Amino acid sequence: MKQAGGDARRDVTAGVGGDLLVALAFVRALARLEISDLEAVGRAWRSAVGDDPPGWFGAEGSVAHAVIVMQREAEQAIVIQAVTEMVCGCGWWRLDRPAGADGYAMTGASVQYAATLSAIALLVRDFVPADYVALLYCPFAALIPVADLLVGVPDRDEGALPVGDGSGEPQ
Repeated sequence: MKQAGGDARRDVTAGVGGDLLVALAFVRALARLEISDLEAVGRAWRSAVGDDPPGWFGAEGSVAHAVIVMQREAEQAIVIQAVTEMVCGCGWWRLDRPAGADGYAMTGASVQYAATLSAIALLVRDFVPADYVALLYCPFAALIPVADLLVGVPDRDEGALPVGDGSGEPQ
């Protein structure tokens, strides 16, 4: 990729295929979760947002910025469509509760939001600070280990979650 003036710059779209594979592997893993698992995800998501709202929304903003800078809008659309189709096909509406034991209502939409954001964070994890990716993925970490998503994906270490250092340069 060339900048104005002819200076060469690193192609920020390099590696997108593997990142898309990881995000879609996450969506496939979501489809295998039971309703009780999704309830646990909903509680974990509520806790993560409630414990540090500025941190959560800062992480979400970093992911949005990364999608734009890395020009991954098309891949984001693929991920959003995959999550939406999976949610509709798996009956996440069964999560809808007027109130849980904690007194708060839960809907499939809240878990869908957390799942969609986690999948997009995986799509741009080579650009977003590691702590942001970990925060956004935390509701799912116990149920869907990231190492499981990396199996068979080219150029990925199966024992780690490759993430950016927050410098704005892909790793």
